Amino acid sequence: MSDEQAAVLIGEARELRHRGHSIRLALAAEKDRRQRFRYYEALRDIGDSLVPIERRLLDAGRAPKTDPTA
Repeated sequence: MSDEQAAVLIGEARELRHRGHSIRLALAAEKDRRQRFRYYEALRDIGDSLVPIERRLLDAGRAPKTDPTA
């Protein structure tokens, strides 16, 4: 994997982790049960997108950062 490809994937992973962190913050304050389920669905979708990206990075020897605020 080239440095450019890795940079793109790292950027995508960072953005997905940031979106997940933002959703978790909103979820913590949400009172409406139906909206909480929508947040959980969004988190699942983010995870479904994030896992293959991080796996590709790990397979290429480029371990992604795990800090959601980075």
